[in-house]
Amino acid sequence: MKYCQNCGNPLENDVHQCPKCGVSQDAFGTSSNEASGYASQDNTFSSEPVINEAPTFSSDSSGGFEQTQSVHANAQDNATYGATYQPDNANYNYNQAQSNNGGGYSPNGNMGGGAGARKIEKRSFWKFFLLSMITFNIYGIYYMYTWTEDVNALCEGDGKKSLNFIIVLLLSMVTFGIYGLYWYYVQTERLKECGPKHGVKVLDSGVQNLLLLLLLPAIGSLLVVYILFDNTNRLAAVYNGEASPESVNVNYSHKTAIIIGIVVYVVLFVLWGVWMAIMGIMGALMATDPLSGGGGLDPGFSAGGGSSSDPATEPDPATEPDPSEEPAPVSGDLEARTYTVVNETGMDVFYMYASPVNQDTWGDDILGDEILYDGDSLEITFMVPTDDPFLDVQVTDGFDDEMYETYYVDFSTSNPGDTITLKVAGEGELLVTFN
Repeated sequence: MKYCQNCGNPLENDVHQCPKCGVSQDAFGTSSNEASGYASQDNTFSSEPVINEAPTFSSDSSGGFEQTQSVHANAQDNATYGATYQPDNANYNYNQAQSNNGGGYSPNGNMGGGAGARKIEKRSFWKFFLLSMITFNIYGIYYMYTWTEDVNALCEGDGKKSLNFIIVLLLSMVTFGIYGLYWYYVQTERLKECGPKHGVKVLDSGVQNLLLLLLLPAIGSLLVVYILFDNTNRLAAVYNGEASPESVNVNYSHKTAIIIGIVVYVVLFVLWGVWMAIMGIMGALMATDPLSGGGGLDPGFSAGGGSSSDPATEPDPATEPDPSEEPAPVSGDLEARTYTVVNETGMDVFYMYASPVNQDTWGDDILGDEILYDGDSLEITFMVPTDDPFLDVQVTDGFDDEMYETYYVDFSTSNPGDTITLKVAGEGELLVTFN
């Protein structure tokens, strides 16, 4: 077994042209996989046997590791005193190889760490996610900043350089996130192109990750970061000499992670829709709830003095009672009494209602077309039951911003022509006094 000296693809010994990249192997000359004779640590041939010497390793031109075997004097009839060793499982200790060649695993002889290269640390997605949440994404920015440096180290020699992540953030803000999408696309493609140089399969494309970012907001960005970190870790394991390409390529796929991300997004979207529907139903029910206390239903207002919308220059016609709604029958006769009503509530009163305490609705607006401005007075007629002279009274500004009401106002001791003063007694509570 030998490796393509251009892309690192495994080849049979009798193959002269790589089926993957199409490069002829004859152009590189005879590799140490095919060379006969003793290959020593300095890649020179020796006619003398090595007796009882510990195995040593040297990098050959095909990208594998050449092991100089210990032989005995009676082994001189062998065609070669050296044998090429090609690791084929994840249990091979590449740290031993690294100590001999000063760098990581290098299928084509020109990638990997090399002598004096720094070790690339493994990236943890969950560490990135949790610490970003705790630090309000400050740690996340730092983590991505150092990650781009790792990408530049892994892909050194490809003629490209990943931009500083701080600059990426600034450009993303200026372009309303468009540059950020482009940047993630470029990083994905760069790792994919870098994979064959280390003998590592990287199947995730920039188009795939771009679709995740666009179609799965929030969840998609986390998925893309997870995929980028995982591919970086696989490349770094070979770059550091900690694993072989064969071991990091086993069972490699991100399909499961993508499917889980889609399912989580759909579930969250459905839950959000259910929550919004519940809130809408609750709002509709609250708008039609009966008023507390002795009064009946409020045809256009909610209880209390809460705010529901911005005030306009004129009252909202939708808040006016339905003229076709007939009040419930009142026991006994009604007596029309006209009083001078003084407004000291601090607001302009657009609507005023006064209904018998045993009536289920507020009835008609007793102001008619009039408006009782704050500090002014009007002559207003009240329909008071003769046998039970008590009324519930409500006033509002007509915008549903301020509304005050009171119950069981005693009209038995008053006379027509008296003055009624309206004041605010508390939140949502009206005070009615006779003078």
